[in-house]
Amino acid sequence: MKSKKNNILRDPVCMRRMNKNKAYVKIKYEDEFYYLCCPKCQSEFAKDTKKYVERYKEINV
Repeated sequence: MKSKKNNILRDPVCMRRMNKNKAYVKIKYEDEFYYLCCPKCQSEFAKDTKKYVERYKEINV
């Protein structure tokens, strides 16, 4: 049985914690998946993907 903790992650734009099963959208970038909580975050992520991916990786080391 999977742990619920494995399903909790952060939106790379607003850093909101959420269950990945309830994400607004899942985006694949450089063989990694990123889960976004809303259309606004999706739009911001699309504008500067590299910035948000780097920030996300720094926080989730």
